[in-house]
Amino acid sequence: MPTRKSLFFVILALVTLFMLWLLSDQRQKAGARSEYYTNVLTQAPCVASICPGYIGRQQAKENLSNTIGLKRVVDNGGAPVSFTFTSHEVPVRGGGALIFTIDSHDNFDIVDWIYLRIPGLSLDTAFGALGEPDQFLFLSGCGFGGRVHSRLLYPSRGVEIVIDYATRSPTSQGLGKNTPISSINYFSPAKTMEHLLQSLRQDIIDSAAFDLLPSVTEADLIDEIRPWPGLDASPTPTADYCPR
Repeated sequence: MPTRKSLFFVILALVTLFMLWLLSDQRQKAGARSEYYTNVLTQAPCVASICPGYIGRQQAKENLSNTIGLKRVVDNGGAPVSFTFTSHEVPVRGGGALIFTIDSHDNFDIVDWIYLRIPGLSLDTAFGALGEPDQFLFLSGCGFGGRVHSRLLYPSRGVEIVIDYATRSPTSQGLGKNTPISSINYFSPAKTMEHLLQSLRQDIIDSAAFDLLPSVTEADLIDEIRPWPGLDASPTPTADYCPR
């Protein structure tokens, strides 16, 4: 008859086997998710054969609806057309939206830029698909929440990685392979500067989360864009516009 001690070791062995199986399963799912997102990003700056500046609303919706791995395509007229990622093999999250510009008939009918949001996507996975960027902007905020904001730019391809998160020590933050990504944007390379000016105004200049000096403009932020030093350099914020 098994003793209490032997039963304890049997239960311990079973729990250990279960934990090892669970860890292996999680690693397999993480690897499958990484592969899925890599396949999505290798199409940059396009999604479902939709590239900024080259396709209209109706064709874009058809492409999204007919693409395996995308679902819940929603069109609200003048608003963006949104979609969600899906996979039968592994749980995936996130999605994106097509942002339109006005055509010659005053209709929002030409894809201007593409927004992707992939929760849990790291720089390591993104760089595996896109390569490392050409330039970057990295700012520390001084408003509510102590945020940092970075733009990793591929100007010749019309690709931008956006990183934005709250931290207690924004000025000491560095970018590393596990840094989470907020979003990825695709736009026409010819509209890189227009896109930056508009998005920096919305995300930084007008945001209470950063609370920069009143004299700071989008042009000041553009001037802080630097050549990318490589991920091994653990880049840190390049500018400080906080009031003193």
